[in-house]
Amino acid sequence: PTPTPTPTPTATPSTGAIELLIFHDLDADGQQGPDELPVAGIPVTLRDGEGRVRSIAISNADGIARFLDLPPGPYTLTVQPPPGFTTTGPSPIVVKLLANFVARPQIGLAPIRIHLYLPLQHRP
Repeated sequence: PTPTPTPTPTATPSTGAIELLIFHDLDADGQQGPDELPVAGIPVTLRDGEGRVRSIAISNADGIARFLDLPPGPYTLTVQPPPGFTTTGPSPIVVKLLANFVARPQIGLAPIRIHLYLPLQHRP
């Protein structure tokens, strides 16, 4: 008799992904509104739980910076806003990534508002 083939076990994927959405936060409230569009071309640095740089991604036309095939664990995302802008919401962003999961945090970019206050001088 011929031997019966033994099935080869397939490992269950144990990685996850992070897809950070970056948007133009017109009202600087940290939440994406219907008129607040995605922002492309923004560099995002991904660090692991020990602070080592794992990857750098640039947000695409949909405002998404993707980090794929990551082992589970804590990660920190640091967004580099363009000149004249600041991030709204928590920054850097900390993500506790689980296996077989896609984390989808988001962060807004708002123009830096500078207010100048000139002292009033009394003139006799």
